[in-house]
Amino acid sequence: MNAPADRNIDANVFMAEIEDVIRAIPEINESWAALEHFEWLGRVEAILKHPAVNKQAEARALIREALGNKSKSTARSQLLILLKSAKSRLR
Repeated sequence: MNAPADRNIDANVFMAEIEDVIRAIPEINESWAALEHFEWLGRVEAILKHPAVNKQAEARALIREALGNKSKSTARSQLLILLKSAKSRLR
């Protein structure tokens, strides 16, 4: 496993955070701009900008798209794909 050592995070803890964020993904029919979803989006961005994952640009674009409500379903799906990719990358 490629441990995200540059931020001093245990790889197992990082993997558990990714899994928890995947489980907590908001429903499509809810507004992503609701206050309770900002914490989730922040967690996603933190994971995806970590050097072990390095998907910050993609995360920012998709979060902006999700908050714009233009294609929140697509943004949700693509964020989920990036999270699952990060999980696989760390294995």
